[in-house]
Amino acid sequence: MIWISTVVIFILSGCSKDEDIANELIDYYNNDWIAFQQMKQEALGKNQMELLQQQEQSDEKASNFVEEEVLPNMEEIIDYLHSIKLEHKSIKKLHQLQIEAEEYAYEGIKEYPAYYRGEVTDEEMNEYSEELEQKYDAFFIQLEKMMKKYEVTWDKHSYENGYYQLIPAQD
Repeated sequence: MIWISTVVIFILSGCSKDEDIANELIDYYNNDWIAFQQMKQEALGKNQMELLQQQEQSDEKASNFVEEEVLPNMEEIIDYLHSIKLEHKSIKKLHQLQIEAEEYAYEGIKEYPAYYRGEVTDEEMNEYSEELEQKYDAFFIQLEKMMKKYEVTWDKHSYENGYYQLIPAQD
């Protein structure tokens, strides 16, 4: 009889742990990840238009703009990502994929001044863009796997600023 009650407790605690992970996944995505995306849009979106204007004037002005405006904004964004504290290993791994993608993006943006000077080719920049896209894809592939595993789904009624929120899946 003791063995059976131990198994029941183990099963119940396992369900509870999965529920805790699901809740942390939902919280991470709905709060931290979406906030990060909005922060990134605000900081880099306005810089994109300004960068195009600087490029029209000269490659040197565009290069200076990247170094003085874009890179510091990216550093703030990466600092924000590093400040996010998570409890569960699986959520930490997911978050690490996002950090790796953003750090890779930062390293690529650091190459823009060299690109404007002709020291980096279009082919190298295209290769960087493809690799960056793969890193972002890795995050979303892992997110989808976790959503399935922890029975989390998109809330189709929550679309705001380009994003749906996550909710527990309904039976």
